Amino acid sequence: MAVGEKKEEEAKVVVEHFTMESVEPQVDCFDACSTGCPLTNDRLRQRCEGKCRIRCGPDSMAEGNLG
Repeated sequence: MAVGEKKEEEAKVVVEHFTMESVEPQVDCFDACSTGCPLTNDRLRQRCEGKCRIRCGPDSMAEGNLG
């Protein structure tokens, strides 16, 4: 196999890797929401996490909710 052919084969492998169908990741709604909560102020963090519990609770209409 010549050097040019080897590089072409490697390029095909890379392209195939990125064009394959990807599996949808499972997202934990509460985890995703609470990641954005401030860590520097306990009161604000707790308030934010409370809002996340409401947003991501079992009655939530959030898409992909696992909580």
